[in-house]
Amino acid sequence: MRKTSVMLVAAMLLLSGNIFAKESKETDPSKDLKNQVRQLLDEQFELTSYKKLEASILFTVNKENEIVVLSVYTESDKLERFVKSKLNYHQIRTAGVVQGRRYTIPIKVES
Repeated sequence: MRKTSVMLVAAMLLLSGNIFAKESKETDPSKDLKNQVRQLLDEQFELTSYKKLEASILFTVNKENEIVVLSVYTESDKLERFVKSKLNYHQIRTAGVVQGRRYTIPIKVES
């Protein structure tokens, strides 16, 4: 009898947890942040000797909600300067971004 009542209580706890679970409709702030970064980099970048370039941007967000580029991993110095000039200290409008957290975004530039 004791095992049955323990099993019944355990089953009720599991079911009540599912009933009270709230489905989150919030958007992922890192996705919104990535979209804003891509919009900022939407301007034309001239490919001179490359047909395709790839880069990985490592950045954080400071207290003023500004992007601070920590590094740009790419073969092209020109692309690195372009990314830093477009993103560094540009204010973003995304709620829920964790200040001080490091974000990485891969980008591709093709001709």
